[in-house]
Amino acid sequence: MPSKGRTDTSASRRGYGFRRETELKRRKEIRDEVRTILIVTNGERTEFDYFTAVKSERWVDTARVILKFEAGAPTAVVLRTASIRDDNDFDEAWTVCDVDEFDVTSADR
Repeated sequence: MPSKGRTDTSASRRGYGFRRETELKRRKEIRDEVRTILIVTNGERTEFDYFTAVKSERWVDTARVILKFEAGAPTAVVLRTASIRDDNDFDEAWTVCDVDEFDVTSADR
């Protein structure tokens, strides 16, 4: 009658008598760095549609491009972009604004 337990002693001793070696040296990075880019625009249609199209192009090598629309004057959008960047972990943050209707002389300072 077969026994219910394991009777093969060689299987139960597997791993004994062999020296395990673990390499603790830091390995060279093999993955590409994943960069995240934040683009904030005050253009509700044109700029937003443009960057949405750019994200789908093959030559865009970033894994994550986050687009956000913020209504308002360019200086307010720049401040909002800085706030979002500071609250999150983005590698780059860009503000793209249509300045035709706004006074941006204060941006020179």
